[in-house]
Amino acid sequence: MWQIRYIDNNLWSLKNSFTAHMRNARCGKFSSLFCIQFGTRPRKMDATKLLCIISALCFVLLLEAGAKSGSRRSAILRQPAGTATTGCYFVVLNDKTSEEEMQQALITVSKLSEDSRIYTIVKRVSKTFTAKLSPYALELVSCKNLIFTRGYLMQQVRRMPAVDYIEEEGFAEGVQSDDPFTIEWHLDRLDQSHPSLDHKYWPIGDGAGVDAYILDSGLDYDHEEFEYRAKYPGKDPTDDYNAEVDNGFEEQFGRDCNGHGTHVASLCGGKTYGTAKKVTLYSVRVLGCNNAGPWSGVLSGIDFVMTMMEKTNRPSLISMSLSGGFYRTVNDAVARVASSGIQSIMAAGNGMKDSCSRSPASSNVGITVAGTREGDGLYVVGPGTNFGRCVDIFAPGERIIGADWTCRNCTKYLSGTSMATPMVTGLAAIMLGREPLMTPAKLKEKLIQQSTKEAVNYNGNTNFRDTPNRLATIQGKNTRRILENTRIIGNTREY
Repeated sequence: MWQIRYIDNNLWSLKNSFTAHMRNARCGKFSSLFCIQFGTRPRKMDATKLLCIISALCFVLLLEAGAKSGSRRSAILRQPAGTATTGCYFVVLNDKTSEEEMQQALITVSKLSEDSRIYTIVKRVSKTFTAKLSPYALELVSCKNLIFTRGYLMQQVRRMPAVDYIEEEGFAEGVQSDDPFTIEWHLDRLDQSHPSLDHKYWPIGDGAGVDAYILDSGLDYDHEEFEYRAKYPGKDPTDDYNAEVDNGFEEQFGRDCNGHGTHVASLCGGKTYGTAKKVTLYSVRVLGCNNAGPWSGVLSGIDFVMTMMEKTNRPSLISMSLSGGFYRTVNDAVARVASSGIQSIMAAGNGMKDSCSRSPASSNVGITVAGTREGDGLYVVGPGTNFGRCVDIFAPGERIIGADWTCRNCTKYLSGTSMATPMVTGLAAIMLGREPLMTPAKLKEKLIQQSTKEAVNYNGNTNFRDTPNRLATIQGKNTRRILENTRIIGNTREY
């Protein structure tokens, strides 16, 4: 029997008829790489086996020399222990990679991947694709008796000059909780700075001429709330993903099969419950029927929106009522799409956690939205709103009525930062409708500028001490009337 084992980092192993392992005492200087022991006596082996062994030794010597010469290895960004992952990795190429170099990288990585497949490819927001590259996989590639482990293959990908970094992929999830209460108040609060509700919503503008891309579980196009302004843009990233992993799936073409996306979209552009009642709504389905989906689908959706805007040349926004662990890949995409002129509005997430530990909420370029309850307290039903310096603004998020996907005129009450996010998207659409050439940075600045400061009652919760206290407010006829009847006494407003 022999076996050769490469010691450094366990990059590859060779098994069959003899054992080679590290023994400095017996093998002298040569043992810095290998030690070859044939047992009690030499044994004959045929020329093919010998050639394979010699080739393996030469290859590893070259690999060792390359490693010691300081060859660059890209960083691998892993998710925390216990996080559900897809088994894939994002392979992010550097910005200067040409189309030809990217195609070569795709070919190379597909050959090195566990199943010889590339799952998702994006080219606009970043040059990124996903493939199965787990270094712990048991499946092996062999050349007769020569066997390389996936750990070695991961190192090969890391050493590719075009690769910027590699990031483990998990799942994005919608952030909502079912709510049995029936309180309609969210619109009333957004067009006035005073907390006393007047049962009116009079914004100056309605979002006409603006496209809002809802990256979610899909939309019920036929719901009465949408007045046929809810459309399929021609791409369903979840359908694309399912086509790769499940031959028996049923295509949705952006249609909702969960309910989360329909409710979310109605708060952005619904005729009754939406903040921007004439905005055009596009369904970019990145979450499946279980209200979750791989982050590569979200990345593909952002990439697609960038392509759509280049075609339509219309002012556009991205609304993402979803959250997950921290992903540099996703945050980079939010920054890249903003540089092309599209602002992203994103949920801070639920669970009373630091929003800076979540994506896309941790992006410092997009607009991150936390949730409140009626009376301007914090959203606390269920898991409660996330907090932290990455929060840009608050909006109503508790006990919010919106469209339900179960029938054309059904409604439902939900809670979560998923509900707060599309409301701010609608307010942004109104502003963008009034000033179509406004840049993403200016739009964010204006939303913050018009917000009502120190309006949210943190009730002594120390987790929120670093969270900016700004409640989303849209200028409207109602806002003007209140301001006209306001006197400033010292540092206090009198109404």
